[in-house]
Amino acid sequence: MNLVRIINFRPLFYAFIAFLFGIVSAHRLFSGDLLYIILTITSFLVLIVGCLLYKKWVPIVLLISMFFIGTGFYYLGLSTFMGKPYEGKQEVVARVTDDISENDYYYNLVLEDCFIGGESAKGISLSVRKDDDKIFNTGDIISFYSYVDQVKLFELGSFNSYYLRDKTAYSATIDSSDVFAVSGDVKLDEKIRKAIRDLLYSNMTEENAGTAYAVLTGDKTNLDSQVKEIYRQSGIIHLLTVSGLHISFLAGVLAFIFNKLKINRVVNLIITAGILLFYCYICGFTPSVVRATIMGLVLICAPLFAREYDSLTSLGVAGFIILLISPLSGLDASFLMSFSSVVAIFLLYKPFEKMLGKVLPKYFAGTISVSISAQIGILPYIASFWQDLNFLSFLVNIIVIPFFGFLFILLFASVIISFIPYLGIILKLSDWGFSGIYYVAEFFANTRAKIDLRPFDVITTAMIYVCMFTVSYFVMLSAKIKGAIIACLISILSVYALTNNIVPVKFSSSVTYLTCYDYESLFLTNKSGEVLYIGNDFYYLQEEWLYFNKISNVDYFVAVDTSWKSGDNFLTASREYKAKEIICCQDNFTNGIEEKVINSNAPHFVGDFLVEYIYKNAEYVGLKIDFDNNSIFFASNQNLSYNSYTYMANEISKESFDVVFLGKREYYASNFQGSNIIVAKYNANEVDASYSKNGNITIDLVNNLIRSID
Repeated sequence: MNLVRIINFRPLFYAFIAFLFGIVSAHRLFSGDLLYIILTITSFLVLIVGCLLYKKWVPIVLLISMFFIGTGFYYLGLSTFMGKPYEGKQEVVARVTDDISENDYYYNLVLEDCFIGGESAKGISLSVRKDDDKIFNTGDIISFYSYVDQVKLFELGSFNSYYLRDKTAYSATIDSSDVFAVSGDVKLDEKIRKAIRDLLYSNMTEENAGTAYAVLTGDKTNLDSQVKEIYRQSGIIHLLTVSGLHISFLAGVLAFIFNKLKINRVVNLIITAGILLFYCYICGFTPSVVRATIMGLVLICAPLFAREYDSLTSLGVAGFIILLISPLSGLDASFLMSFSSVVAIFLLYKPFEKMLGKVLPKYFAGTISVSISAQIGILPYIASFWQDLNFLSFLVNIIVIPFFGFLFILLFASVIISFIPYLGIILKLSDWGFSGIYYVAEFFANTRAKIDLRPFDVITTAMIYVCMFTVSYFVMLSAKIKGAIIACLISILSVYALTNNIVPVKFSSSVTYLTCYDYESLFLTNKSGEVLYIGNDFYYLQEEWLYFNKISNVDYFVAVDTSWKSGDNFLTASREYKAKEIICCQDNFTNGIEEKVINSNAPHFVGDFLVEYIYKNAEYVGLKIDFDNNSIFFASNQNLSYNSYTYMANEISKESFDVVFLGKREYYASNFQGSNIIVAKYNANEVDASYSKNGNITIDLVNNLIRSID
């Protein structure tokens, strides 16, 4: 017996896994993350023991070498991506890409071909405050003066892949009136995407057009938030990201057509490769599309070289190509989810199909096996990002995927045909198709067959993947031995989870101040363990902080200013985090049963917190919070009248606060004698902080966090 007979060794695939692990763990290891250190040492020990027992040294040399090469590529990718720092305001001239989004207050632009201070520079993520009627278009050449800051790729323990995907090493914020813009040229891929978008929106409903555009290009900027949430809750969110499923449908149709036309394999490969690469170009060469395209081309190429197609090897080749070009892609959540789902299908599909095939028809056994395998593969990401799992998702996929395959090809062909004048009406068929998928997804999304999940740490995630690998046919051991190994691993994992959960939790007074440009909010925790949220809205920044701190419940939501149109977000978040009450100072902010309206200018107990809305002349001036012998003032960012401003300066400032959060109103700072002032400086993209004078409270500051999970 030797190692080769126990493990069906695929050098390229395992080398890729070691290389990827080196990239993923480099930042954690050198920042002293204990769990990653333990996992790395354990992995090395297992490799060494295995090679000593079976006297196979090539695998350990290969894998350890690739691990350290991977860590080196991480730092190479980091140094290549990050631009040089700039101090003070800079003159910026850049081109606006077609990555443009907006809300009621901002344009968010991705800039390329940038010149900062006259020097060629990396891309910029620009937020433009709307203070005039200026509109920005793809291809515009804009110029402005602003502080330009290096982006933060790591925040709250997470990798901000948004910057990497958009190739933006800098961020800036400016008023639209301070930006000078002239029209410029639009690139070919931008013209194609715009033409596709225009066709879809001209011939389909707005919701279905946004869905169809995401399905075709992977761009979810215009995707309706409710549609996205329904797809996520039902377990078919993967349909909205161009991946192996889409590429396989497209490649399958091309293969069918070429076989009918009796085109030889070489010509077939050349034409298929050309079409798939052009499709990658339209989709912006996202990792999932590139991975699927490379694997498809390897499948087509294999017979030309008299080779049998090997799934894991082709996956390793695709992974290496992506990571050699862009090492930091190994930290991108979408990249990891894409590869994890495919690996899980390769590992678990056959065992599940064999088991289910005994009681189900072949088609259903195969479809369910693919769905369950993929769900297990991305389970750690579901637990971390969404924290719930729909048990009926495999059933949704059985119903939807066959129809979606037909619909995707129909949509693809219809878009091409619709470029012929007066034939856009054919897109109505796709419109009806996406409506049908939405109704099915909505039905399953509203079922109660769901379970809440806690985020998995790296040790738990690693154990899950080891169990998956053990079950697969790539480990050539008897079923009894595999069962014993898995039982042992599950026992170890159970003890590990139990040990983590029985550690006593000690609560202390803490305040977290989160800022994102013109918006700020607070999380307060008291010694009783209660969590209170204060803000005008609730979105990714708050979710990221809660995820990082492993907080699944927020006891109270306090709306700072009910004039904001954010009641729906508040209500959704309060229910997701199981809040006891939503505190407001005016009726009908959320229209939820959790809403409790309290009088202004009077203190009210909210749990063990004492909260007071301070109004003057019907204008919100600020919020006062007392808890655990600490007193906090959270100032309004609204434009106040002279009387209210005077009240703020003369009356509120007479009180002694432990901490005062002033946001943009730094000119109030001199009025608060004896208090520590925390001021958000948006132009400098940073927060000035001083800590509580009495030492009884911990203050954390988080600013300008951007997170993207597709």
